[in-house]
Amino acid sequence: MENNKQLKLLTDILTSIEEIELYAIKEIHTNKKEFLSVPAQRLAERNLEIIGEAINNLIKMNPNININDKRKIVNLRNKLIHDYDGVDPQLIIPIIDEKLQLLKIEILNLIEKYTTN
Repeated sequence: MENNKQLKLLTDILTSIEEIELYAIKEIHTNKKEFLSVPAQRLAERNLEIIGEAINNLIKMNPNININDKRKIVNLRNKLIHDYDGVDPQLIIPIIDEKLQLLKIEILNLIEKYTTN
């Protein structure tokens, strides 16, 4: 039962990553921008919040889950939620453009692990 919950959380993370890729990262690369439009920024922030919350719940279920920077991801979620007006929009671009792909690979590997066991 707990594996099903963890698999759902991993799938939620993957869905959020794919939404960021589809809209926000595509906007960065298509328009060669150093900033996101307001809708893309909000989409990215909301999905990062979901990713952080899901990882926080995964940590509670399995503190040793193999996700690099899991604490930093949860801390980013907390900043986005509790200090939304203090978030520099320029902070989001390097996170989604440089770090998200590594997280996606880790999540895909974990999903494979949970579905093959």
